[in-house]
Amino acid sequence: MTTADTLFNPTCHVYFNLDGQAALINPQQLRINSTKLVHTNHEKVPTGVFYVPSPAYDFREQPTIQSQLDRLIQEAGRTEYDDCYVLDHQDEPAGVLATTHGRLLINTDRNGLVIFTANPERTQSYRLGDYHALTVELQTLPDAINHHGFGDVVLRAGQPRTYVNRYQYVSK
Repeated sequence: MTTADTLFNPTCHVYFNLDGQAALINPQQLRINSTKLVHTNHEKVPTGVFYVPSPAYDFREQPTIQSQLDRLIQEAGRTEYDDCYVLDHQDEPAGVLATTHGRLLINTDRNGLVIFTANPERTQSYRLGDYHALTVELQTLPDAINHHGFGDVVLRAGQPRTYVNRYQYVSK
């Protein structure tokens, strides 16, 4: 709650690797409950447009992260993700990160999910495209204040607001 109207779009920038910090995230599988992404300009600022992802950005069928990185390098000449997905159904998990021994169910009452491939500790030299973590940020779509239909990010004075992001690990 706040005493004056203010912008409010909290998120949690947490790194996940279900196989431990020494393992690569690349062989793990990722499913995202989304059929469209937020389009951004060359500076990663949202343009207000949604678009249907090319195969390299489509995680609906729970592919391995490596297979998508391979597609991404072919399609876009890039080896990393930093993209916002528009979530489709609130009654299903926003995403699932899976490995041989378990899976992480990702749930939210928000409408956006950002994935970011990362190496949170840069103490070693890494081969380009090898990642030790995946960040999953659950939030209202970024820059919502400037784009109709992106969500309400104004916290009104004296009106409490609560968001729920839930991560549940299920072992096999």
